[in-house]
Amino acid sequence: MGTINQQMLHHLNQDGFSVVMVGGGADDGDDAPFSYSVGFRTIGHPDIIIPGLPGARAADFIGQLHASAKAGTRRTPGVAYDDVASGYLAQFRSVLPQWRQELMPLASLAYRHINGDPNFTALQLFYPDRFGRWPWDPAVAPALRQMQPRLDLDPQPPRYAGDRLLRAVRGAGIAVA
Repeated sequence: MGTINQQMLHHLNQDGFSVVMVGGGADDGDDAPFSYSVGFRTIGHPDIIIPGLPGARAADFIGQLHASAKAGTRRTPGVAYDDVASGYLAQFRSVLPQWRQELMPLASLAYRHINGDPNFTALQLFYPDRFGRWPWDPAVAPALRQMQPRLDLDPQPPRYAGDRLLRAVRGAGIAVA
């Protein structure tokens, strides 16, 4: 992971962003899949990370979010939006620097390559269950909570489901779209 992928550079130059998909393959076992954007900083918006969704679906959401951010739409943490995916609500929370560093290493590398500054901000996209409950709701199913670990919280004990994401980034295949 020490160099920038040529496919990522192509997408950054052509589309203004790229999507990194981590895990979710047959060899990943119980590790949670997640995807994140690279390139949103260049249009003045935090990058996006989406744990728990298949890569193709997350990439579609990230593409829609990039188009709306490029048009001037900004996402505010803690606000529910209904325009991210038709028929579904989404909410964003700011990702702590520790999680950005551990889970989004290619974003740091890309920004360092683009302008010498590896620092960036990110928002985590959350989605509710079919009853409209968010992962932090005590009544939500534990499986949804595990699929969407809170990256806006301190990762020190307990590490909970965040460990699944870390295992995925350390051991799974990474695809760039």
